[in-house]
Amino acid sequence: MNFYRICLLLFSASFLLCGCSRHQKPEPIQTEPVAVETEIGGYISGSTETELSTESESITLALPLPQDTPESESASASASASIYIGSNGSFCSYPCSENGDFLTPDAVIASMASLTGWNLDLARMVTGEDENSLTVCFATSCSLFSGLPQTSNADFPVYSEQQFCAEILDSICYTLQANFSDGETDALSVYFCTVDEDGNEIPIELPQLNVTIPSGEPYQHFPSF
Repeated sequence: MNFYRICLLLFSASFLLCGCSRHQKPEPIQTEPVAVETEIGGYISGSTETELSTESESITLALPLPQDTPESESASASASASIYIGSNGSFCSYPCSENGDFLTPDAVIASMASLTGWNLDLARMVTGEDENSLTVCFATSCSLFSGLPQTSNADFPVYSEQQFCAEILDSICYTLQANFSDGETDALSVYFCTVDEDGNEIPIELPQLNVTIPSGEPYQHFPSF
């Protein structure tokens, strides 16, 4: 009986020992995700997600900020002036407008030519020694030298060569003074001249009228007979 109990105890002990040896130690949890094969033959790992998110963030930060369009660029600017046609202190006013932020004396004279049909060609740009003076240098093709226009605007009739030349110089002088003077019109001195064959500035000679417009003196009014 004792022998039977001893065998039973040995058998139980051997069973417990076998069961313990078969119970394997649990494997540690894998911290790195298993690489997965992609469709293009490469592999992505757990670090790829971090790299992609970092790259996405950097692209977002690199995008340019939206800029507002300045009003000066979105809207067309225009400057306005007045053209005065007449002589001997009597003038009629006509509107003059050009695209741009400001008008130049050259542009105003060109608008006057377009309005009246007169040839007001200039030998060079209108210049000034200071802010109180402007010099208008006519080309030899100007109507002052070519005579009465063959075709002109009927709203500006021409009755004589004297009246015609007087209106050209008086109108240009007063128009420049009215538009480009900071104060009184008399504060701006306007000089007239033309050029010789060498391009030198010379006085305006109108032999048919026996009139000379000095180039070194401010223009006052057209001489009378």
